[in-house]
Amino acid sequence: MAAMADMLRAKGLTAYPTTIAKIEAGDRAVQIDELVAFAEIFEVSVDTLLGHSTGRGQDKAFQVWALVDARQQSLWQLSTNERTLRQAVTNVDSFKLNANERTVRDGAALACDAMVDAMTALVDTDEAESKIGETK
Repeated sequence: MAAMADMLRAKGLTAYPTTIAKIEAGDRAVQIDELVAFAEIFEVSVDTLLGHSTGRGQDKAFQVWALVDARQQSLWQLSTNERTLRQAVTNVDSFKLNANERTVRDGAALACDAMVDAMTALVDTDEAESKIGETK
């Protein structure tokens, strides 16, 4: 209960372990902002929490936001991996490398370039992502 209260507080809500205990016991109703936070924490739709028969596979909003989340995580991971690999390539550049070592170094450099291209493709979708949920 303390961990759940901490997760709600991390989302800007006022929550205590006793709050969670009362909700679980049915002694206190869930407020709408708490319901939304619970949905985000458990990565399900509000409909799912309310017991509606919408499965995750059938829930378009859930799937779209899962895609957005995966995109954001991938961008962060690509950035971290590219920096790490690029630094390793730079570190061996001052050494005289044999043919096999050069092949590994060159392959790593190509992989860095491919990660930059992948990050560019993901960043190019920023504007569209910011408009998800807007209606025409």
